[in-house]
Amino acid sequence: IQFFFKKKIIKKVNGYKIGFDFGINKFIATSDREEFGSGYKQLLEKILRKKQYSNEWYRCKEEIKEFIDYHIKNLPYDKYGLVVIERLNNIHQKMRLKRRLSKNIRRFVSKWNIGYAYKRLIANCNLNRVHYRIVSSYNNSITCPLCSYADKRNRKSQEDFCCQKCSYSDNADFT
Repeated sequence: IQFFFKKKIIKKVNGYKIGFDFGINKFIATSDREEFGSGYKQLLEKILRKKQYSNEWYRCKEEIKEFIDYHIKNLPYDKYGLVVIERLNNIHQKMRLKRRLSKNIRRFVSKWNIGYAYKRLIANCNLNRVHYRIVSSYNNSITCPLCSYADKRNRKSQEDFCCQKCSYSDNADFT
């Protein structure tokens, strides 16, 4: 015997819009200049030191999943009305094809569990009745939030953003 229940969930109308940026140094950086999940890079370094498919490696993978679960579950969803996240599909294949990242960074990204983080965030948004939207990553990292000018030269480095048109500068995670 199987029972199915349908429950209509009414999403919140109040609250404000916020953007989330997932990363390695800062697990989640918000558009409000908040950071969640410091220590994520240390966990990725830890799993790189383990022999692949050993018992310690599996324990470390579980520790990373618990870290992701903890920090995504403890986000202040009651303040948010809409959560916007960037679609980072096929990031593992793109980094290999372009060869634009160093070997050390590629090692970190290969252990980056972004798909699991997306699933947990979407599930928690649904649970807390918060709307979410996934936007394309096309030109997001090189577009100025003030004047909307997009240029490759806007992104000085992985951490620094400086607009060539209006001279706006900030940490790249918050733009």
